[in-house]
Amino acid sequence: MTFEESIFLAAPMFFLLIGVEYVVSRWRRQPVYSNAADAISSISSGIANGTTAALGIGFVLISYDWMLDTFALFHFDSHSPLTWFLVIVGLDFAGYWGHRFTHTWKFLWQMHIVHHSSEEFNLPCALRQTVSGQLLQLFTFLGLPLAILGIPFEIIAVVGLVHLFYQYWYHTQLIGNLGWLERIIVTPEQHAIHHAINPEYIDKNFGQWFCVWDRMFGTFQAKIPGVEPVFGVTQPVRTWNPIKIDFMIWIEMLRDFFNTRSLRHKLGILVSRTGERPEDAARLHPKAAITDVYDFEKYKPDVMPAIFALCVVEFFLALSMQMFFFYQIGSLSRPEVLLFGGFILLTIATYTTLMEGRRTTALLAARLLAYIALLYYWQGDWFGVNAVAAGASVALAVFYALTLLASLFIRAPAPQPETGPEPKPETQFSASY
Repeated sequence: MTFEESIFLAAPMFFLLIGVEYVVSRWRRQPVYSNAADAISSISSGIANGTTAALGIGFVLISYDWMLDTFALFHFDSHSPLTWFLVIVGLDFAGYWGHRFTHTWKFLWQMHIVHHSSEEFNLPCALRQTVSGQLLQLFTFLGLPLAILGIPFEIIAVVGLVHLFYQYWYHTQLIGNLGWLERIIVTPEQHAIHHAINPEYIDKNFGQWFCVWDRMFGTFQAKIPGVEPVFGVTQPVRTWNPIKIDFMIWIEMLRDFFNTRSLRHKLGILVSRTGERPEDAARLHPKAAITDVYDFEKYKPDVMPAIFALCVVEFFLALSMQMFFFYQIGSLSRPEVLLFGGFILLTIATYTTLMEGRRTTALLAARLLAYIALLYYWQGDWFGVNAVAAGASVALAVFYALTLLASLFIRAPAPQPETGPEPKPETQFSASY
């Protein structure tokens, strides 16, 4: 089964469960979906992640096949239950450390921050997955123990896909304590703590299937009575654009590299821990941070209702476009795959920025020009979409042109107050995240 086929199968279940969670949360009067824009941003991040994965343009540090050919000392029968057990345990162990590394080192945090950037905790939040992490795949070396055992890649691929999709269900606040299961598997209550920014909860519960690794390595944290988790990151991203979030840390590191005067600090940036910045660079470009997790204003820019409705239409168009992309991908040439996928990413960046109440004239114009160029390339039938709906190519061109015109009437939203100043550094690096 290809990645695209797995998305086709999983997507209906994802949306069905989101619908169930929404209905149940309204029935219980729990504010699980207090911000529709946040949910749209989360799902849009998932669209961007899936599209980038389908492009197949990521850099892989070390391929599993190479490790298997080089280091395999044994060979396990792919039909043996022991083989599958070893893969499940091995992948979850690797997942724990890969997850923990992304929270520890700033360069790696870029590949995970998008998942934590939501200030809500619900099933759409589970779909906030990285684009930058698809482009730079560094954690394949964690599969070395399985390669030494001679585990075939085919088994790794199957279990890895299940391992990824399994993590969807525990991104919810509707399921409470699960009793004795809390000592074995990762549960919604445990993972809510992982997403929390309360001082008591930060950097806890990195497990993905089993919580045994957290208990073994000292990172487990049960819910503390009276301490309700507050979600997000302590230096809020303050944008709905997942593409922007996916590169903001690396851009900050590059800017700090040029702004700090000390050579030692320049080199230190490359291996800095999450939240660390050179003092002089932090003073030059300070970042607002949450100083009181129980008293800050969540990101919710005031957007004209008509513009938000337009963004909702754009969102469903992008989702439909991705499904069509996956359907067509086998018949497209390599350049056509890159152009189609790139257009989807541009569309996501466009409407999520528009959803912030910004005019985004440049993005909208670039999107319209890109569409027209591709329409010309395909001789009036945009990637064959007219076979799905007659006249769809022209209708999309008209819609994108009208969206550009509508953006000219956007009223700028009132600025929200900053959350607070960046904490004063205590050493040559300031630390806060």
